[in-house]
Amino acid sequence: MQKEYMLKKNKEFRYVYNKGTSVADRYLVLITVKNRMGMKVGFSVSRKLGNAVCRNHVKRLLRECARVILPKGDGHKSYLFIARSASANASYQTLYRSMEELVARSCREQKQ
Repeated sequence: MQKEYMLKKNKEFRYVYNKGTSVADRYLVLITVKNRMGMKVGFSVSRKLGNAVCRNHVKRLLRECARVILPKGDGHKSYLFIARSASANASYQTLYRSMEELVARSCREQKQ
């Protein structure tokens, strides 16, 4: 995932969290909101998930999944992925399927 597409500032995360709509499954929560800046992506992994090595591993897996999945999505949305505790032991394929399903569900719900 290129840095220009990342949510970086606390203000950006708060905006998506407060104004966005969410969908969730066992592994992830996805919060989306429309924006005018183009696609932006952020990842949140709580300290409750494990130690720093575990959290960074989950974030690396999520960034790689997003790099593959999100170019197919809407280019004028901000996406915030929040990892749940089950994602600590999940494989790349599991997180990929979870992320793909959540992005598709989010698009369907926004169109209705």
